[in-house]
Amino acid sequence: MKLKAATAHEKSQWIAALNRAISSAVWTGAEAPQKRGVASRIGSQLEKAFNVDLDGDGAVGYAESTLSIEMQKAQHQNTVLRSTLSSRGYDPDASLASIPRDLAIQREHTFQSGRRVMDEIIDTFMEKAMQRVHKDDRLNLLEANVKEGARNRTGNLITAADIKLDWSGSPPIPLGRSLLKYFKVNGIYLNAAALPVTPSIVRDARSLWEAEIQNDPVMFRFKSLAFRENQAANKLASVVKADPTDLTLIINGQMGMASVLKSQPWAAGDRIIVVAGGSAAQQATAMHVAYERGLEVSEVPVTFPTTDEDMLHAFENCFSSMIGSLPKIAFLPHVMGSTGFVLPIKQLTKLCHSYKCAVCVDGTLAVGNVPINIGNLAADYYIGSADRFLFSPQGVSFLVVAPHKQSAVSPLTVSYFAGDGYGKEFSYTGLQDFSTYVGCIQGLDFVDKVCSGLENISHYCNNLAANAAGLLQSRWRTEALAVSPQSRIIVVPVPNGAGATLNSAIALMTHLLLVHNISVSCRVVTLRGVPTLTVRLTLSPFNDMQDVEALADAVLRIGGDYTRLPAPPGEFQLDSIYAMMD
Repeated sequence: MKLKAATAHEKSQWIAALNRAISSAVWTGAEAPQKRGVASRIGSQLEKAFNVDLDGDGAVGYAESTLSIEMQKAQHQNTVLRSTLSSRGYDPDASLASIPRDLAIQREHTFQSGRRVMDEIIDTFMEKAMQRVHKDDRLNLLEANVKEGARNRTGNLITAADIKLDWSGSPPIPLGRSLLKYFKVNGIYLNAAALPVTPSIVRDARSLWEAEIQNDPVMFRFKSLAFRENQAANKLASVVKADPTDLTLIINGQMGMASVLKSQPWAAGDRIIVVAGGSAAQQATAMHVAYERGLEVSEVPVTFPTTDEDMLHAFENCFSSMIGSLPKIAFLPHVMGSTGFVLPIKQLTKLCHSYKCAVCVDGTLAVGNVPINIGNLAADYYIGSADRFLFSPQGVSFLVVAPHKQSAVSPLTVSYFAGDGYGKEFSYTGLQDFSTYVGCIQGLDFVDKVCSGLENISHYCNNLAANAAGLLQSRWRTEALAVSPQSRIIVVPVPNGAGATLNSAIALMTHLLLVHNISVSCRVVTLRGVPTLTVRLTLSPFNDMQDVEALADAVLRIGGDYTRLPAPPGEFQLDSIYAMMD
């Protein structure tokens, strides 16, 4: 039987199959430069053999073929394969068209199998090892400081670009209203957990960095960018007690959450668990990935007010009810935005690991607010923010990934360093304004030089939060939720707030802002089964009790009927208001 000539469709499918098969072989066990070189040579031979432009460079091949014999063999195998398929009654076109899909499925199965081996064997061992290694806080801090010092000395040797910021005019000052000289906020600002404010001197530093970068962008990129990014990451690692090599800078927490979730070895029907009443952004990320991958998202039911013991019991019950279909990963907020409750993360991490469930912690409202030792938590992933409470420019967050998980985590954006490893891939995900990242260095300097250190800030803000809770409870005759002696975030129900709706929360928040010039977050929280209107205060080092007293008076003037408050003006964007309520 005489075979017809191969169609263009057949050629493209067969070439794609060969390309995938060769790429799979080439990208196993070779160093990055070797990988690219071998793949390029093979690609050029494929181009010459089939007279097509595979890489889109407008040319077919680039050198005399050293693999022409192999290509002739491939062509012969194609002919034999088509003949065999025809003789057995199969359509060669349809059969060959399925090759790329079958190869892709096979590679995906291989990838998922390797990841599951890591999850079930390597992870279990490494999690226990890390919990033992990182028990001693002093050793964690020593490790971070040694690595930070080594990298700083390297930067001095290469004379990396720097800015000259005059701190002589910014000596340490008492915390409170005197600090407002650095924060040009309008009115009373009690909302830093939702939208942080950056000190003016740090904004100046960012402007200087931007000018430094723009003056010679090529030289900054070639010589200074990597070092300054590392310097910022090192300083952050010292604050959160993490290994600097495990920490990478990202733009925001949602980027970190999506990167973690999309890097998991999912199979249809796998489960993610989140905490009921947790971050809306976190839950939206989980639901989005679940929709894409055919997953289930389960909530751990929590009734507020609650305790550490109640939270652990709720998780234990949740896991027990899922035997046979245990979740692959748990997303835990370190501090809950809706109630200010500080979760017992270390105990929850240990519990999740006992059920072979990975843990990703959202520390957006924790970093700089509550004491943190990421190394000691032994969580698989930890996401934090430097702009909430560490006074960096907005748009600086970080992701910490345990060493045994790093090879499987990639950023959402594929850029020049794809395939070069966790730290390298995240270090550059495309062109952006890097002055925010490097400006984080001066944000942390502000904490030390002007505010006399994070411990001093925490002591002031935590005492202020406790006093504020006491005053509001007394004036409003309600009971504050989850007041932690280690957190500056408090949530207090307003008078007659039971049975409130979302519209009431929006109306109260905009009323306080427009009429009393007080910025605070209002939300409806379910307390003992009843939706209740609450106010969330975030006490910053520039606040004092006068701010809290003004808020107490403003709410009392309303008289307890929040349904009579006017709706937000038409020019207000409701979706932006919803985001502030997270």
